[in-house]
Amino acid sequence: MSERQRLAGFFGGVGLLHVAGWGLLLMYGASHPGFLALGGLAYTFGLRHAFDADHIS
Repeated sequence: MSERQRLAGFFGGVGLLHVAGWGLLLMYGASHPGFLALGGLAYTFGLRHAFDADHIS
């Protein structure tokens, strides 16, 4: 298996997890708007944390 195929599988898996997570959040957030807001906030804080300098270096 080539490196490009492995990377494509990795990024595809990460993308699938994002889609599944947002799908579940939107499904349960429809009846609980506070849960939707907290989920969105947690997601944005997670993105911010992922791009911190100590993670990139």
